[in-house]
Amino acid sequence: MYCRAKLIFTSFLIMLFVAGCSSLLATNNQKLAYKILEDYKWELVEAKNADGQIISSLFINSNKPLVLNFMSIDGAHTLALENTCNKYLADYQIKDNDVELGSVASTLIACPETLANFDLVAENIISGKYAVSKDTNHLSILTITSPSYIAYFRAIAK
Repeated sequence: MYCRAKLIFTSFLIMLFVAGCSSLLATNNQKLAYKILEDYKWELVEAKNADGQIISSLFINSNKPLVLNFMSIDGAHTLALENTCNKYLADYQIKDNDVELGSVASTLIACPETLANFDLVAENIISGKYAVSKDTNHLSILTITSPSYIAYFRAIAK
């Protein structure tokens, strides 16, 4: 009886976890296109390392989350990181349904340690495999993955 109750309780907890995360579960992947990326800004909502732990250094100020801003300037496609201590820019292209970044350029302002760490992790988080999908609420989600992390960004109006 104890084992059955434990099994039911564990199943219940798993259902709660899945329900809580369901808004980030992709319902369909979309082909990456400049228009999809550049029509929105992309606000970081979740980032976890390979062990499934939240990357807390990316969430030091809930009022200023990491934001990716893809834009086209005179035909050149550029990615800017927003809410970082330093300013970061990189040219990008879409190739084989993925984002290919050029060299990242940044200012070199001396930042407090927590902001410097935020900048370092933010710069690294943009170097992964990109995918855009719709969540269960039909909102666009940008996912960036690598062997060491997964990050989810929600589309916000420009």
